[in-house]
Amino acid sequence: MLVTWPGELKDQAQGFYGSGRAGRVLGLIDSNEEWNARSDFHLGFHTANKISQRFHPGEATEIHQYVERWSGPDADTPRAWKRDRVDDELWDWMLERGLVSERDMPAFEVYLSQLLNRDAHVRSGIELNRTWSWDQAVALDEAGDLVGEVREAIRTMLDTLGEPMVPALRS
Repeated sequence: MLVTWPGELKDQAQGFYGSGRAGRVLGLIDSNEEWNARSDFHLGFHTANKISQRFHPGEATEIHQYVERWSGPDADTPRAWKRDRVDDELWDWMLERGLVSERDMPAFEVYLSQLLNRDAHVRSGIELNRTWSWDQAVALDEAGDLVGEVREAIRTMLDTLGEPMVPALRS
């Protein structure tokens, strides 16, 4: 599996959703069944480097709706919410947009207990991935094509995201 998470941090999200890159990701997954993307909305805080220190809602928003939301009406949403606004305002904001459901409240409360007095950071990234089944990978490897296939997938990913090509992949 080849995977990346574009658009997670504030500056990344502004560049990703505001530049058309997110639309190119949708074009890639719509035209090629080997590529997949899903919403990766979650909350973190400065220094939250463990998955257990983040809040991930239980159900992912459909990827096309998610990209439309962050490319349009929610593009200017505050990314850092002061602690005194998180319990009610941020929760209500997420609920109104279908980013969370009442079933997520217990996990949200665990997140709040770790947040302490820090700002809550909205992470509006996606997960983009290209997968190969075990049988596909073995067949490609036996034919001597696996490395080339992975290199081509990396090229496709970088091109779709508008990122510079890695020198080793230029040939």
